[in-house]
Amino acid sequence: MAQITYENKVKINDNLSIPDINKVTDDDMNEIKEVINQNDDETNKKFSNIGKLLWSGSFETGSITVPGISNYTLIAINVAGVLCLGNQKYGGCAFTKYHTLETTSYGYRYTYDPINETLTVDSSNTGATDGTNRQTITEIYGIF
Repeated sequence: MAQITYENKVKINDNLSIPDINKVTDDDMNEIKEVINQNDDETNKKFSNIGKLLWSGSFETGSITVPGISNYTLIAINVAGVLCLGNQKYGGCAFTKYHTLETTSYGYRYTYDPINETLTVDSSNTGATDGTNRQTITEIYGIF
């Protein structure tokens, strides 16, 4: 949404024979402008961090610090080129290969420390493995 950018209105004619309830005044127009612009600022603040890249690199196991992750309830983790959605406890995803009935699932299990903003991956894997078939995590996004 765009902000209202006109100059503040200034009264040039005050017809006292018309009650204020029946006219739009300069104060009314300036108040409308101020409220709309404040709402636009708040909306931009709320939605500016959706889909923000929080971390990138190469990671399979252990702990990493992900600055800003404590600000998000939903995160997306790029596991071997597939974005898996999750919350602060677990996540996963699945996809079906085109023209086949084969479904491949990617998942990860981790523990999360919101105070230190660290993520410790217990396993990131393909299919129903025991976690030994590790897949590389390359990006972590904050969704909302």
